[in-house]
Amino acid sequence: MNVLIEKEIFDSVKNKDEKLELQFLLHIIWYNQRYTLLLNENVFSCVVIQEMSDIDKELLNLCFQQTIVSDVKADCIISERGVYIQDEKIFSRTEAIKYLLQPLSIIVENSLNDAHFINAIMRSYDSSQSFFKHASEGWVQFENAGGCGNVLNFLMARIKYFNNAPKFLRCYVLIDGDQRFPSDLVTKYDKLILNLNKWNVKYHRLEKRCMENYLPIHAIPKNNNTRDWINAYEHLTPIQRDYINISNGFWGDLNKEQKSKIEKECKKRKKRDKRNILLRNSIHKEIRNLYFDVSDTNFGYLALGIKIRDFKIKFPEYFNDTTNVYHKSLQEIVIHQSNPDELEDIKNDILSLI
Repeated sequence: MNVLIEKEIFDSVKNKDEKLELQFLLHIIWYNQRYTLLLNENVFSCVVIQEMSDIDKELLNLCFQQTIVSDVKADCIISERGVYIQDEKIFSRTEAIKYLLQPLSIIVENSLNDAHFINAIMRSYDSSQSFFKHASEGWVQFENAGGCGNVLNFLMARIKYFNNAPKFLRCYVLIDGDQRFPSDLVTKYDKLILNLNKWNVKYHRLEKRCMENYLPIHAIPKNNNTRDWINAYEHLTPIQRDYINISNGFWGDLNKEQKSKIEKECKKRKKRDKRNILLRNSIHKEIRNLYFDVSDTNFGYLALGIKIRDFKIKFPEYFNDTTNVYHKSLQEIVIHQSNPDELEDIKNDILSLI
């Protein structure tokens, strides 16, 4: 993360405590190269600079020289005006210490399971591997929002902790697309996204249905339980794979009333083999149109989802398969999307916050 300190911060130091506070702030930024310090003005005429050690002066001079020759953007600003600002990432000297000492919180619906997806992206797209350096230092943490509906409550509780100042949120939010077909209108995130924009919190909503849809096919182990499903899945087009309900199949896209109606009809006819025909006729028209060319046999294999015990725990772990999950294999998963750079964008957003 690029941290800009304005000249007035150095000019405003009047006593020993304020000098110690400034030095502490600088050392937070410099410690183990945690952040990048930007100085867009010459601060060496400031009294407090003259009283610093030669090492600190040398580091400040290096930061100044690098800032003026580079074209980098500040991710947060330390300024005297920070005390009057609630939303933008502009902080006073005291506020900046509180903000920068926080680890980056990556907020997902399930921190234990969804972390595998993020780690796979960073492992495959971040050539510097700085993400894992920061994670090993405890400067990155995955936060469990407790389901998509609770992300907003989670963030509001944190804002309250920071005296109702959203600028202290040091977060990245990742949410599923949840679309069942390309034109599916999903509104459950509208209020959350409205507030994330208002609070200047970086977020990403996945283009595919959910994280599981980004897993390369060859990372899914083939066995007696999964073979037929995988073979059917391989015959789908890339767009069809983007929106398939991997865990619960087409059956999972029905509501309770539709499921009950199919079960009653099968029982009445005493023919369970008619279930998939009834299912195909009952799913949403747009889902039916998306998978119109899927054979009845393959539709049947996909109908109830892949048979993996403890799916929500086990399936995300397949992202750790470095033999089959790497930059090229992940890029092949997104190359056809409206944004083929989606995973690269996620990586860049996260790196800008650490």
